[in-house]
Amino acid sequence: MKKTKECIDAQKVYDWVVKEESDKLVGVDGWKFMKWDHDPCANDTGPFFDVECCISTGERTNSKCFEDPKSPRQDVYVTMPDGKKQTLQLVTIIKKVEVVLSFKRKKPGYGIEHYCATKVIQFPPEQLLLCAPEGTDVVCTILPSSQCFAFNEKCVTNEEKGFQIDLKLEVCQSIQVQANVKIEVDAKRCEPREILPLSAACHDGIQAEECKDVFPNREGKCDEENDEDW
Repeated sequence: MKKTKECIDAQKVYDWVVKEESDKLVGVDGWKFMKWDHDPCANDTGPFFDVECCISTGERTNSKCFEDPKSPRQDVYVTMPDGKKQTLQLVTIIKKVEVVLSFKRKKPGYGIEHYCATKVIQFPPEQLLLCAPEGTDVVCTILPSSQCFAFNEKCVTNEEKGFQIDLKLEVCQSIQVQANVKIEVDAKRCEPREILPLSAACHDGIQAEECKDVFPNREGKCDEENDEDW
C-alpha cells in the first residue's frame, strides 16, 4: 500500500522537566501529627523497630501536584546561553504528598504493637520557568522515585512530652507542558497480522546435550560387528 498524506490528532510536548525538591521536618510530634489513637510512648519500655516511611504515588493516592489555578502565568523574557531572547512563562505549582509512617514497639502486657498511619503534607507553592504559551496544559506527576526517611525516633520527657521523629522528604516530580494538535504526516494504513497456528506453539521439549566424553563409558561402547539382538 502506497504512502499518503494523513491528518491525525496528536499530543505535542512543548516543555518537560523532572524536578526534585527536599524538605526536612525536625522534631515532629508523631502522635498528634499522624493522629494515632494512643501515644506510643505510654509505658515506655523498649526501643522502636522496623521504622519505615514512604511516599504514596499513583492515581489512587492523595499525592498530587498541579498548576495553581489562582496564579495566572506570567510572561518572562529570558536570555538563553546562546544569547538569543526567548519568552517563557512563570508557572506556579501546588504539590502535596501522602506520607506513610509505620513502626513497631513493645508494650507491657500487650506484646508488640504496630503503629501505621498516613499524613498528607502540602509544600509551599513553587515557581518555575516553562515554555507554556496560552492554550497549553501543565501536567504534573509525583514520581515513584520519591522517598521518605524517618530517623531520630524517640520519647521525650520535657514539656513537649511524647513521641518525636524527624522526617526527610525527597519528592521527584515530572512537569510536562502539552496540547492537542492536528498534524499532517506521510503514512500508510496498518493491516492486521496473520494469526499464528496453535500447532506452532507445540514442541516436545529441548533435548539436553550429552557429555559423550564422560558417559557412556568409552570402553564399553558398542561394536557394530558384535551387536547383539535385544
